[in-house]
Amino acid sequence: MLSEEEKKRLELVETYKFEVLDKLQSKKSKKFGLAMVFSFFNSKFGLWVLSAIFVSGGVKVYDDYKVKQENEKTRSEIIEKLDNEIAFKFNKLLGAIDLMKEKEVEVISDQIFSNMEEAKSFALWIKKETGKEENYLYEEYKYWSLLALLVEQKRQLDHLKIKDPELEEVISHLNELQNFFENRQLNYHDIDSIKEIIQENLVLSRWKSNGLFSY
Repeated sequence: MLSEEEKKRLELVETYKFEVLDKLQSKKSKKFGLAMVFSFFNSKFGLWVLSAIFVSGGVKVYDDYKVKQENEKTRSEIIEKLDNEIAFKFNKLLGAIDLMKEKEVEVISDQIFSNMEEAKSFALWIKKETGKEENYLYEEYKYWSLLALLVEQKRQLDHLKIKDPELEEVISHLNELQNFFENRQLNYHDIDSIKEIIQENLVLSRWKSNGLFSY
Protein backbone atom coordinates (compact mmCIF):
# COMPACT_ATOMS: atom_id res chain seq x y z
CA MET A 1 0.00 0.00 0.00
CA LEU A 2 1.17 3.49 -0.90
CA SER A 3 1.23 6.03 1.77
CA GLU A 4 -0.72 9.23 1.44
CA GLU A 5 2.49 11.14 0.86
CA GLU A 6 3.54 8.82 -2.04
CA LYS A 7 0.07 9.10 -3.61
CA LYS A 8 0.28 12.90 -3.59
CA ARG A 9 3.76 12.79 -5.12
CA LEU A 10 2.59 10.50 -7.96
CA GLU A 11 -0.43 12.73 -8.54
CA LEU A 12 1.81 15.78 -8.85
CA VAL A 13 4.09 13.95 -11.31
CA GLU A 14 1.14 12.95 -13.53
CA THR A 15 -0.26 16.47 -13.41
CA TYR A 16 3.11 17.88 -14.43
CA LYS A 17 3.30 15.42 -17.38
CA PHE A 18 -0.10 16.53 -18.67
CA GLU A 19 0.85 20.20 -18.37
CA VAL A 20 4.12 19.66 -20.27
CA LEU A 21 2.35 17.64 -22.96
CA ASP A 22 -0.31 20.30 -23.36
CA LYS A 23 2.33 23.03 -23.80
CA LEU A 24 4.23 20.98 -26.36
CA GLN A 25 1.09 20.34 -28.38
CA SER A 26 0.20 24.02 -28.25
CA LYS A 27 3.63 25.04 -29.59
CA LYS A 28 3.41 22.40 -32.29
CA SER A 29 0.02 23.69 -33.39
CA LYS A 30 1.33 27.26 -33.64
CA LYS A 31 4.36 26.18 -35.63
CA PHE A 32 2.16 24.12 -37.86
CA GLY A 33 -0.16 27.09 -38.49
CA LEU A 34 2.70 29.46 -39.37
CA ALA A 35 4.27 26.81 -41.53
CA MET A 36 1.01 26.41 -43.41
CA VAL A 37 0.76 30.16 -44.00
CA PHE A 38 4.38 30.39 -45.13
CA SER A 39 3.94 27.37 -47.36
CA PHE A 40 0.84 28.91 -48.97
CA PHE A 41 2.43 32.25 -49.79
CA ASN A 42 5.56 30.49 -51.01
CA SER A 43 3.52 28.51 -53.51
CA LYS A 44 2.75 29.73 -57.06
CA PHE A 45 -0.86 30.39 -56.18
CA GLY A 46 0.10 32.24 -53.01
CA LEU A 47 2.57 34.42 -54.91
CA TRP A 48 -0.11 35.15 -57.49
CA VAL A 49 -2.49 36.25 -54.73
CA LEU A 50 0.16 38.54 -53.26
CA SER A 51 0.97 39.96 -56.69
CA ALA A 52 -2.69 40.58 -57.42
CA ILE A 53 -3.10 42.45 -54.14
CA PHE A 54 -0.02 44.66 -54.41
CA VAL A 55 -0.03 45.16 -58.18
CA SER A 56 -3.71 46.13 -58.28
CA GLY A 57 -3.13 48.54 -55.41
CA GLY A 58 -0.08 49.98 -57.15
CA VAL A 59 -1.96 50.39 -60.41
CA LYS A 60 -4.74 52.26 -58.60
CA VAL A 61 -2.23 54.63 -57.01
CA TYR A 62 -0.47 55.16 -60.35
CA ASP A 63 -3.77 55.75 -62.17
CA ASP A 64 -4.83 58.32 -59.58
CA TYR A 65 -1.46 60.07 -59.86
CA LYS A 66 -1.64 60.04 -63.66
CA VAL A 67 -5.15 61.52 -63.68
CA LYS A 68 -4.03 64.21 -61.24
CA GLN A 69 -1.03 65.08 -63.42
CA GLU A 70 -3.18 65.23 -66.54
CA ASN A 71 -5.71 67.46 -64.78
CA GLU A 72 -2.95 69.79 -63.61
CA LYS A 73 -1.47 69.92 -67.11
CA THR A 74 -4.87 70.70 -68.61
CA ARG A 75 -5.50 73.45 -66.07
CA SER A 76 -2.04 74.93 -66.68
CA GLU A 77 -2.78 75.04 -70.40
CA ILE A 78 -6.13 76.73 -69.73
CA ILE A 79 -4.41 79.32 -67.50
CA GLU A 80 -1.88 80.05 -70.25
CA LYS A 81 -4.67 80.50 -72.81
CA LEU A 82 -6.48 82.81 -70.42
CA ASP A 83 -3.32 84.91 -70.02
CA ASN A 84 -3.14 85.25 -73.80
CA GLU A 85 -6.82 86.14 -74.10
CA ILE A 86 -6.61 88.68 -71.26
CA ALA A 87 -3.53 90.36 -72.76
CA PHE A 88 -5.26 90.47 -76.16
CA LYS A 89 -8.47 92.00 -74.75
CA PHE A 90 -6.61 94.59 -72.66
CA ASN A 91 -4.73 95.57 -75.79
CA LYS A 92 -8.01 95.94 -77.70
CA LEU A 93 -9.56 97.95 -74.88
CA LEU A 94 -6.66 100.40 -74.70
CA GLY A 95 -6.71 100.69 -78.48
CA ALA A 96 -10.40 101.57 -78.35
CA ILE A 97 -9.71 104.26 -75.74
CA ASP A 98 -6.99 105.73 -77.96
CA LEU A 99 -9.42 105.89 -80.87
CA MET A 100 -11.98 107.68 -78.72
CA LYS A 101 -9.48 110.49 -78.20
CA GLU A 102 -9.42 111.23 -81.90
CA LYS A 103 -11.78 113.98 -83.04
CA GLU A 104 -11.57 113.33 -86.75
CA VAL A 105 -14.77 111.73 -88.04
CA GLU A 106 -12.94 109.39 -90.39
CA VAL A 107 -10.97 107.96 -87.46
CA ILE A 108 -13.94 107.72 -85.14
CA SER A 109 -15.88 105.75 -87.73
CA ASP A 110 -13.17 103.08 -87.67
CA GLN A 111 -13.05 102.72 -83.90
CA ILE A 112 -14.00 99.47 -82.21
CA PHE A 113 -16.56 101.02 -79.84
CA SER A 114 -18.96 103.76 -80.82
CA ASN A 115 -19.15 105.24 -77.30
CA MET A 116 -17.86 104.97 -73.75
CA GLU A 117 -20.74 102.71 -72.71
CA GLU A 118 -19.61 100.06 -75.17
CA ALA A 119 -16.04 100.26 -73.86
CA LYS A 120 -17.30 99.91 -70.30
CA SER A 121 -19.42 96.92 -71.26
CA PHE A 122 -16.48 95.27 -72.99
CA ALA A 123 -14.37 95.69 -69.84
CA LEU A 124 -16.93 94.79 -67.21
CA TRP A 125 -19.67 92.46 -68.39
CA ILE A 126 -19.39 88.83 -67.26
CA LYS A 127 -19.81 86.34 -70.12
CA LYS A 128 -21.76 88.88 -72.11
CA GLU A 129 -21.72 89.15 -75.87
CA THR A 130 -19.72 92.23 -76.86
CA GLY A 131 -21.26 92.50 -80.30
CA LYS A 132 -17.74 92.71 -81.72
CA GLU A 133 -16.93 89.18 -82.81
CA GLU A 134 -13.42 90.07 -83.95
CA ASN A 135 -12.41 90.95 -80.39
CA TYR A 136 -11.35 87.51 -79.27
CA LEU A 137 -8.34 85.26 -79.63
CA TYR A 138 -9.78 81.82 -78.86
CA GLU A 139 -13.17 80.67 -80.05
CA GLU A 140 -14.26 79.49 -76.58
CA TYR A 141 -13.78 83.02 -75.22
CA LYS A 142 -15.60 84.72 -78.08
CA TYR A 143 -18.15 86.48 -75.89
CA TRP A 144 -16.24 86.68 -72.61
CA SER A 145 -15.53 90.03 -70.98
CA LEU A 146 -12.26 90.85 -69.23
CA LEU A 147 -13.83 90.37 -65.82
CA ALA A 148 -15.18 86.95 -66.78
CA LEU A 149 -11.72 85.88 -67.98
CA LEU A 150 -10.07 87.09 -64.78
CA VAL A 151 -12.57 85.29 -62.55
CA GLU A 152 -12.17 82.10 -64.59
CA GLN A 153 -8.38 82.27 -64.27
CA LYS A 154 -8.70 82.66 -60.51
CA ARG A 155 -11.00 79.62 -60.42
CA GLN A 156 -8.47 77.51 -62.34
CA LEU A 157 -5.64 78.64 -60.04
CA ASP A 158 -7.73 77.81 -56.98
CA HIS A 159 -8.10 74.24 -58.25
CA LEU A 160 -4.30 74.02 -58.37
CA LYS A 161 -4.15 75.57 -54.87
CA ILE A 162 -2.22 78.55 -56.26
CA LYS A 163 -2.82 81.95 -54.70
CA ASP A 164 -2.44 85.03 -56.90
CA PRO A 165 -2.99 88.18 -54.80
CA GLU A 166 -2.25 90.45 -57.79
CA LEU A 167 -4.96 88.81 -59.86
CA GLU A 168 -7.44 89.08 -56.99
CA GLU A 169 -6.58 92.77 -56.67
CA VAL A 170 -7.21 93.33 -60.38
CA ILE A 171 -10.61 91.64 -60.09
CA SER A 172 -11.45 93.94 -57.18
CA HIS A 173 -10.30 97.03 -59.12
CA LEU A 174 -12.24 96.00 -62.19
CA ASN A 175 -15.39 95.66 -60.10
CA GLU A 176 -14.81 99.14 -58.70
CA LEU A 177 -14.16 100.51 -62.18
CA GLN A 178 -17.86 100.27 -62.94
CA ASN A 179 -18.61 102.87 -60.27
CA PHE A 180 -15.74 104.93 -61.62
CA PHE A 181 -17.41 105.08 -65.05
CA GLU A 182 -20.90 105.66 -63.69
CA ASN A 183 -20.05 108.39 -61.19
CA ARG A 184 -18.07 110.61 -63.57
CA GLN A 185 -19.06 112.52 -66.68
CA LEU A 186 -16.05 111.85 -68.88
CA ASN A 187 -14.67 113.86 -71.76
CA TYR A 188 -11.64 113.17 -73.97
CA HIS A 189 -9.26 114.54 -71.35
CA ASP A 190 -10.67 112.16 -68.76
CA ILE A 191 -10.06 109.25 -71.15
CA ASP A 192 -6.33 109.78 -70.70
CA SER A 193 -6.68 109.24 -66.96
CA ILE A 194 -8.81 106.11 -67.54
CA LYS A 195 -6.13 104.65 -69.78
CA GLU A 196 -3.48 105.42 -67.17
CA ILE A 197 -5.52 103.78 -64.41
CA ILE A 198 -6.02 100.66 -66.52
CA GLN A 199 -2.34 100.34 -67.39
CA GLU A 200 -1.09 100.98 -63.87
CA ASN A 201 -3.68 99.08 -61.83
CA LEU A 202 -5.22 96.41 -64.04
CA VAL A 203 -2.61 95.15 -66.47
CA LEU A 204 -0.24 92.77 -64.68
CA SER A 205 3.39 92.45 -65.74
CA ARG A 206 2.80 89.00 -67.25
CA TRP A 207 0.17 90.48 -69.58
CA LYS A 208 2.35 93.47 -70.44
CA SER A 209 5.20 91.13 -71.41
CA ASN A 210 2.85 89.01 -73.54
CA GLY A 211 3.49 89.35 -77.26
CA LEU A 212 -0.20 90.08 -77.79
CA PHE A 213 0.03 93.29 -75.72
CA SER A 214 1.61 96.26 -77.46
CA TYR A 215 1.17 99.16 -75.01
